[in-house]
Amino acid sequence: MKIPVNFQIKTPQEILTQRNTSADDLKVRTQFLLKCLKKRYLDFFPTKIQYPQEIDRIISWSDRFKKLHECEGFDRHIKVYNNKDLYSQVFVTTVASIFHDFVELSLEPITPPNEGNPDIALYDGSKVIYIECKTINTEKYYDYDEKEKLARFVLEEISSKNQITLFFNERISSEEIRDLIVDEKLLSEINNITREQYIRIHSNITLNVIPRDYLGSKSLYAELKGIIEDNIDGVKKPAFVFAKNGRSVGIVGPVVDFSSSLESRRSKSKKQCVKNYPFVLVIDASHILGDPKDHARYINNWFARKNTRYSAVILFSASRDFQLSEVVKITCYENPYAENPCHADFIKLLNSKFGHKLPHNKVN
Repeated sequence: MKIPVNFQIKTPQEILTQRNTSADDLKVRTQFLLKCLKKRYLDFFPTKIQYPQEIDRIISWSDRFKKLHECEGFDRHIKVYNNKDLYSQVFVTTVASIFHDFVELSLEPITPPNEGNPDIALYDGSKVIYIECKTINTEKYYDYDEKEKLARFVLEEISSKNQITLFFNERISSEEIRDLIVDEKLLSEINNITREQYIRIHSNITLNVIPRDYLGSKSLYAELKGIIEDNIDGVKKPAFVFAKNGRSVGIVGPVVDFSSSLESRRSKSKKQCVKNYPFVLVIDASHILGDPKDHARYINNWFARKNTRYSAVILFSASRDFQLSEVVKITCYENPYAENPCHADFIKLLNSKFGHKLPHNKVN
């Protein structure tokens, strides 16, 4: 089936240059994706390529598919792609493409009857390790509606052009926050600030005020979400920015308890185990919120409770920088109680590949 793809690249040349690509390169990549996906190409890509995110997806998918398209099970893997659960399926592809750099593997491996159906099988000679990949939906931790209401309230009560950010250590009630914001002494202090300043308005709330002119056009309206990571302890907090009429309010935190989400991924992965083989759970850590020390403590508690089917748990994140270079971070937790421990060679491979950024956590 011939699918028409219009290569009228409307993205500025600067965007293509930053990504070290060109219209000709994108055409080659698209033809390869068409070969892999066939008519399903249209489920995931437009026929006219014009936006940066479309270009990024073409580059990312084609790079990963080129690594994997000759692997056993690749066609089975591609067939499960669907827009309803696309992020999870792409995560499996990402994990496989990274591991494929240093170990042979198959995708959607065929397992014995009445056994689990893990996502990946790794092969080291006669040794096999099964991998199950899980992603985590973090949307519920952002509390969009509540934070938007708070941001609008702050903009109404604080009339200056100052840009405001509220940092929360713990959750407190909206009513209590509103009472703090309308304090006349605080409002006066904010309106008279001439340089950036942090004000502790509650034991769990710090206010950052930056005096500046309006942001761009006064007609600007935007809502943004993101993650703020502490450079020292690695704690990640949800962040929300609301901008209106050239002014902005940011709300950061509080630190969330991620244990229930981690437990949910573990529980759902358990049925994919294959008896008598090492089994590794790989969790997408790209958007994990909270304190890494809490994550380590919680995962180690799984092992302490004798979850012997798990050989290891890996927190895995792979992202691309502005020029689409791969940035991979892995934290591996070995289970000392595992019925089928990971082969020592596999751990050595991880250390050799990611040793400069692999915090190795082994419970003793």
